[in-house]
Amino acid sequence: GTTPAWIGSALPEHSVGGGFTGRIVFVNQPASGRREPWPKITEVEIQLRQRLIEQMKRIHELRGEVIVEEEAREWYKVWYEEVFDPSLAEEGLGGYYARRHDTLLKLGTVIAASNRCSLRVCTQDLEVGLTMLTQSERYLPEVMKLIRVTQEGSILQKVLGYVQRKRGRISYIQLLRNVSW
Repeated sequence: GTTPAWIGSALPEHSVGGGFTGRIVFVNQPASGRREPWPKITEVEIQLRQRLIEQMKRIHELRGEVIVEEEAREWYKVWYEEVFDPSLAEEGLGGYYARRHDTLLKLGTVIAASNRCSLRVCTQDLEVGLTMLTQSERYLPEVMKLIRVTQEGSILQKVLGYVQRKRGRISYIQLLRNVSW
């Protein structure tokens, strides 16, 4: 997959503060540590892939206006007025959090389309969307930090990451051997 460091090297520096990255939901998770030298696609995965293709074809055919059901509108209003507070965002994440409410509505639409092949957004779509956003945001500060690093910073990140994976128990020579290129 694509790494945050690669995204940082591929994006122009002004895209982070200029609003582009604030419109992206970065889905990231630290490495699981699980490795498979000869991964195999199972029959279940083949069937899931085919179902996904068919679902995407049906979604592609959707036409018309997106309608947010009244109950969902009320839920969203309460969340927006009583819970949602972009001023509480961590430093450097203000652009993302300022657009979070819009992102939630868009994600609710995607969920309605993917779950029911519908353009009617219900409360559950918004609740599921909020859960998904909250889960993806756990790693957002780290992702944004990695995207912002300079070339020198990326070298330091590599060294720090290696030392952390070894829990600080590494000799200078081991460190040089493993982070030199």
